[in-house]
Amino acid sequence: MEQEFSLARGWKIFCYIACVLFIAAAVGMSYGVLIEGKPVLLAYSIPFFIWSVYMLIRIWKYKLIISDRQITEIHAFTTIVIHRTDIEAFRIDGNILTIFPRQKGQKKIRINGYRYLGNYRGLINWLSYQFNELNHLAYVKETQEILANPDFGFTTGEKAVKFKRARLITRVYNVISFGFIATPYIDGNITVNSIMLIYPFVGILILFLNRGVILLDTTAKSNHPNIGLGLVMPPLCMAIIVLLRYEVLDYARVWMPALVIGAVLFGLFSRVNKNTAGETYKSQYILIVIIIACYAFGGTIIINCDLDRSVPAITTAKVESQFKTTEKVTTYTLTLGPWGHRKQNEDVDIPGSLYKTISPGDIVNVNVKKGFFNIPWFYISR
Repeated sequence: MEQEFSLARGWKIFCYIACVLFIAAAVGMSYGVLIEGKPVLLAYSIPFFIWSVYMLIRIWKYKLIISDRQITEIHAFTTIVIHRTDIEAFRIDGNILTIFPRQKGQKKIRINGYRYLGNYRGLINWLSYQFNELNHLAYVKETQEILANPDFGFTTGEKAVKFKRARLITRVYNVISFGFIATPYIDGNITVNSIMLIYPFVGILILFLNRGVILLDTTAKSNHPNIGLGLVMPPLCMAIIVLLRYEVLDYARVWMPALVIGAVLFGLFSRVNKNTAGETYKSQYILIVIIIACYAFGGTIIINCDLDRSVPAITTAKVESQFKTTEKVTTYTLTLGPWGHRKQNEDVDIPGSLYKTISPGDIVNVNVKKGFFNIPWFYISR
């Protein structure tokens, strides 16, 4: 028996067309930069051309061949072979299929986008019949640990109720966090900023009160509900808001309070983020780093500015020009002439409500404040 799997016909046609267009674009780009006398730009066009040709060859040659003796994956310039008796298991993570050999030094077969293969369901059915799927094994093991752990209840019914309640809590918490997506689109609001600052600590409290039941992140087949989305959304939005709205004069002073805040968060996460076996999923470490980095940076600047009660030192600047950038988030920008220690024109983002009241040539006030953490910053007013 031998089965061959390659890219489904529709996807293959689409990819062929895309690669040909990419190659044509790369050739046209290279010709254009030579005509214009800018050969340095070939550093961009030539790698793009090589990549496009490589992808075309890869799509043309790619095959996954299954036989009674082995599994063979053919790439553009390489071939991976794993004998059937040497296969330990396989794993499905989203649209990624990985086949693991028993020997650690041997190459594994990793198919990114296996659902784009023709008859991919037949491939999964064959693998499932022949080998163990690691996520399923982990799910079975996790289920057994939950049933054996008295911390979750003494009966199966008690445990079911506890996990059902935990799923409801995480669902509500994660859904509410989607509301923070709107914050970069509205003018600054101290109340909204305060909620964003507090919300991750509510999530940490939920993790603490439901230790072992609710986790920061899990696999798709896990029994445990996870709260990762709700925890990561506010810090990400805070970081975006800080970059869009706050004008800091000395970023070197941000790092010390940011490190302190980051250390506090790291200590809290290391305390509460444990599963029933006292282990953490690898993806949780990445999520924790993102949460801590964004919160420490964004939170430091938001607290520094929103809690600043110092009297501003006011100077003036002339508006040389103004412009609006509309992409995923609309930003309103003034180009200010020299002011204070600034000797050159400078672009400054301002709220949309203020932008509408200003025209080029106007004189605006530049309000410089000390900052709650002694991080100087400024804002524009009429």
